[in-house]
Amino acid sequence: MGSPVLTIARGGRTYRRVVQVSRENAAWNGGTSCKGSAGFTLLETVIAMGLMAFVFLNLPGLLLVLDRMENEMTLRAGTLMCAREKMEELKFDAARGRLTTEEGSEVMPPGPYERMQRRWEVGSVTGSPCLRQVRTECSCRRKREMIRREILTLMYVAE
Repeated sequence: MGSPVLTIARGGRTYRRVVQVSRENAAWNGGTSCKGSAGFTLLETVIAMGLMAFVFLNLPGLLLVLDRMENEMTLRAGTLMCAREKMEELKFDAARGRLTTEEGSEVMPPGPYERMQRRWEVGSVTGSPCLRQVRTECSCRRKREMIRREILTLMYVAE
């Protein structure tokens, strides 16, 4: 049996160097030489298994939290899209000259915005007969809280 060889590659060249293992180095290495240090100790295995158990036991709880967050974000995005859709309808009416000073409310029928409530208000701006202040709001109930999104803008109405 020869001494261990250390191989170093640098700049496209390979250098080999014989490494001497003395008793001091073997004692520093846990009492074993380089040839005999293979495998894991029981302590390392127990620690690794404990860490894996901790991670895998907490994973279902994390998945539940992520699922709740995803449902809430979907509702928030849906209420915003519902309010934007009504705003687009009112913009279309303004472009056609059919936008009147009114307010309204409706509960959405089955579809992407099912059970959401939509409200809108169109008011005139003082000092400018061609400008209208438009507010749309869409809301829905989620368990114990109300999710509400509101959009407010000014529209020009040609008369």
